[in-house]
Amino acid sequence: MSIIKYISTTRNQEKPFKFLLSKILMKLKISHFFSFKHQHHHLKFYPSMLSRMLWVDSARGHNGTDAENFTWNYLKTNDVFIDIGANIGTVTLEASKKIGVGGKIFSFEPNPKIFEFLNGNIKHNNSKNIEIFNIALGENSSEIFFSDKYADTGNSIQQEKNGIAVKMKKLDEIIPPKLKINLMKIDVVGYEKFTLLGAINTLQNIDCIHFPARVNLNKKYEYDYKDVFDFLKKQGFSIYKITIEKKIELLPENVYPKDGDYIAAKNFKDFSERIN
Repeated sequence: MSIIKYISTTRNQEKPFKFLLSKILMKLKISHFFSFKHQHHHLKFYPSMLSRMLWVDSARGHNGTDAENFTWNYLKTNDVFIDIGANIGTVTLEASKKIGVGGKIFSFEPNPKIFEFLNGNIKHNNSKNIEIFNIALGENSSEIFFSDKYADTGNSIQQEKNGIAVKMKKLDEIIPPKLKINLMKIDVVGYEKFTLLGAINTLQNIDCIHFPARVNLNKKYEYDYKDVFDFLKKQGFSIYKITIEKKIELLPENVYPKDGDYIAAKNFKDFSERIN
């Protein structure tokens, strides 16, 4: 990046001084000595794009904000939660604080570097109710390749043999077969269909799922995102959309997916009581 463009980028930030300082701390490789409060938990300033963005302005919205807020509002003490695509742990740690020591969390992050940041944040919060897995989730057990971009929220499973080799397993191989799951969050950058296909048995015991739809990202995996809606409906879920006004609306039948955050829920009475 040229000096002129760098200065322009810095000036356009809401907090230009802190933005510039974040760059310096990362360049000096000392950012991880700093930490900050985010929502109801704390994060270390690790050298990742999401960590930097939240350190500069933790109150600023990001791709996972809806998931964080919904998870906090939906979960209750002693609940069980699954976080697929945990990144540095913002949703995992919100869930951990809400459900307490009597609850249980299964948290998955495939990228080895980001997984270490997730692990570090869990230790930083002294969370004892989280079990973490450095694997990808799909419809079979194999080895796949996962991208390692600085823009870590966009890392995804690669179809070609480039990136980092990681293990893939089915969710059904990990979650105890009769364990009741109150909520699952899945954010796998277009790979949702195959992740769900590997979780057919687990889905029988899940009450509610939060998932973002980014309908162009699935195209590289050669499926239509409507397949995800249809599959979840066959498993007994109704699909709801989180609107721009932060309201939750039941989707009509045969509606075509658009970009946004969605909820799949089985029991309307329990669902409506939890979200008030």
